[in-house]
Amino acid sequence: MAYFKSTITPDFARHDVLIDIGKPHHVISAEDERAVKIVFTGADMTASSCPLFPIYQRQGRTRHKYKVGYIDAKGAIVIDPHFDDGLPFSEGLAAVAVKGQWGYIDVRGFWTVAPTLPAGNYFHEGLAVANLLRKRGYINKTGQWVVPPQYDIAGAFSEGLGWVILDNRYGFVNVKADRVVPLNYQSARSFSGGLAPVRASGKWGYIDKTNQLVIEPVFDGCVAGPFNEGLARVAVGERWGYINRSAELHILLSLRWHTISMKAVPALRLMALSTRPGES
Repeated sequence: MAYFKSTITPDFARHDVLIDIGKPHHVISAEDERAVKIVFTGADMTASSCPLFPIYQRQGRTRHKYKVGYIDAKGAIVIDPHFDDGLPFSEGLAAVAVKGQWGYIDVRGFWTVAPTLPAGNYFHEGLAVANLLRKRGYINKTGQWVVPPQYDIAGAFSEGLGWVILDNRYGFVNVKADRVVPLNYQSARSFSGGLAPVRASGKWGYIDKTNQLVIEPVFDGCVAGPFNEGLARVAVGERWGYINRSAELHILLSLRWHTISMKAVPALRLMALSTRPGES
């Protein structure tokens, strides 16, 4: 987790710079900018994984006009705030906007994809979702279309495949634009651990990358979770639980809804030793 440490007290009445480092955002005034010290902790904020962070510099007295730039882990401005909007870096590139058009820059601030797109996104496995004429596809880091824009919605690539929607049906495409999983499903989520949750006939199950059902669609709820450390969150009626890759229900919770983080899985595994299907 990252946190903000400063020798000054933010003045929300006259702030100029909004530093976006996780949540919450933190505000500093322009005249005190040199006094600010930013301290990062945690692997997710190291220079190797996330070298630059967006800052939002207010323009005038309104809170709705700002320019976006980027600072490094020491708080030094690396890319001056002159973009109209911008996203955090992902895989070495950041989506930024100029006059309503989005493109991508590298960590030096140089354009790698010219600002010609209607929206920006994050890169995953070398590809980013992009849209053209209200259709989505995927571009590479030079702005070339790898998967042509022909889908209504597209999700981030994971394990070599990205989920797509056309006419309210879900399927998966690969980096060659091949539709390796047909548009046969009511819903789907990204692959994790070689399996992806899919919804068919109102129930959730899991498929592999060849579209073979590994876990039959028998689970309820609005969504099924990805596999993480060998377990996936599913709903049985109005109760949530965790299954393994053999579809064995290891943990059945009495809660109708829960938000247990997957970081708690080791502890939940211990619960599984004494909690069996049918027990409350």
